[in-house]
Amino acid sequence: MSLATFPQYRYSPAVHPDPAVRRHKGIYGVPLGPQADDLMYALLGNDYERAVGVLMRAANNGWALADVEDLIIEPAVTRLGQLWLRGRLPDDAFNQVGTLAEQVEWAFRQRLVGIH
Repeated sequence: MSLATFPQYRYSPAVHPDPAVRRHKGIYGVPLGPQADDLMYALLGNDYERAVGVLMRAANNGWALADVEDLIIEPAVTRLGQLWLRGRLPDDAFNQVGTLAEQVEWAFRQRLVGIH
């Protein structure tokens, strides 16, 4: 099953006055900054390049790897897990998103090595 069958997960970029600082709570109370939100929607939309781009923009803006992990990757993946636990993301879609998330994180780490 493709994520295209879930129109509620179409990517829509968050617009914030100061995206590097502003944070908000997601629907289920998981703190999601705009970058975590963008990563989550890129993963749901099966958009590999956009997902890697979210992480690379943070790194290029001077974010430490630990901050990228704690403030972008962890909240996005946690939110996806919550959607799955609540039955809002089917098993096969969750597996697809999980596989993509692993590929994105690996690519991000490889690109970080390349820019340092």
